[in-house]
Amino acid sequence: MGIKIFIACLLGLGLLLFPSQVSARQPQRRMQHNYSIQVIVECLPTAAEVVRGLAGFNLRADMSMEHANFTRRVENWAFGHVQAVLRDLGEVVHERETTRHLDAELDGLDTRLRVLEQEIERLMLMMAGSRSLDVLIAVDSHLSRVMWERDNLIGRHNQLMNDAQSTVVQITLSERWVYVPTEEPGFGERVASSFMASWRGMVRNAGNFTVFMARVSIPLFIWLVIGGCVLLIALRVTKKQRERFRALGVKVAAKTLAPGDASETNLENKEVEHE
Repeated sequence: MGIKIFIACLLGLGLLLFPSQVSARQPQRRMQHNYSIQVIVECLPTAAEVVRGLAGFNLRADMSMEHANFTRRVENWAFGHVQAVLRDLGEVVHERETTRHLDAELDGLDTRLRVLEQEIERLMLMMAGSRSLDVLIAVDSHLSRVMWERDNLIGRHNQLMNDAQSTVVQITLSERWVYVPTEEPGFGERVASSFMASWRGMVRNAGNFTVFMARVSIPLFIWLVIGGCVLLIALRVTKKQRERFRALGVKVAAKTLAPGDASETNLENKEVEHE
């Protein structure tokens, strides 16, 4: 009994002094990392230059006078340094980090790719052993569809692997504005400012009225000229029509009178002329 206890103690001491170097390691989990940070900085152009000089590359960059937005893809090994530099730019007002597990989707893609590779090999053997043209055409059509699906899955698999090896960093920079209160203006300054504002408003209204009158009067003048010309032409045409109708009426009256009446009328006219 004592020998067994002594052997057990030796074994325990050996395990403590010489631990096993072989340990069962769990496979590394593949995850997509997303990180967003919003920082208030003292000088926006300087902070933007610092962001452009960080590790990784820009996916999107948008900068204005007050804000700057960057979306960068950073390798996982450099993410810690990038995060520390961003935090040192100024006051951090918002920070968020999210992850998405990709193991299930990648495993499903690997399984589907293995099945497609086996199907492609089977179809290639069928094409090599077939002598029928119809069978060759059908097998070739199906093979094209299977290879197209395999290529799409390979592209998706590569994209997920890139996502698992890098982090998408969204950076928002805002410049700090320092408010400097101004002195309250005196009575004279307020009166002068009110007078100048009234004068500028009156000048602006007068200018707007002048522009309005110019816009209205020019088309109105054109329409008046056109209307006057049309009215003048109509009056002349009406006058000529009246003269023509009057001359036509005299001719018709002369033709309808009797010869005796005409002679009497001529005698009366002569007597009137003689008198």
